Amino acid sequence: MTDIIYIVKESDKRKEIEMFNYVIDHKKNLGKRNSNRNLFLYRVSKDGIIKPANSKIQKMVDLLGINSLPIALTIKQGSLFNNDELAAMFDGVSFQQSEEN
Repeated sequence: MTDIIYIVKESDKRKEIEMFNYVIDHKKNLGKRNSNRNLFLYRVSKDGIIKPANSKIQKMVDLLGINSLPIALTIKQGSLFNNDELAAMFDGVSFQQSEEN
């Protein structure tokens, strides 16, 4: 399962955030393979406070600082990224699986 976490300033009104909210609201329509993903949006006040409250995300923002926002995290639990998933994170790169595996 893959979790996607967005951490943004409370004042940030980018279209990407609007689209992510749309995906969160319509997660059931993403199909069987994608509907089990956990999607989280955390907003950070100008005082550096996370909403909704999450101590681990708060520690990350405290460490990195508000100026490092926005942050998008992809967390895959229980397995590693396959070649196609990894290649999708890099423009113009293709990874071939070795036959030895």
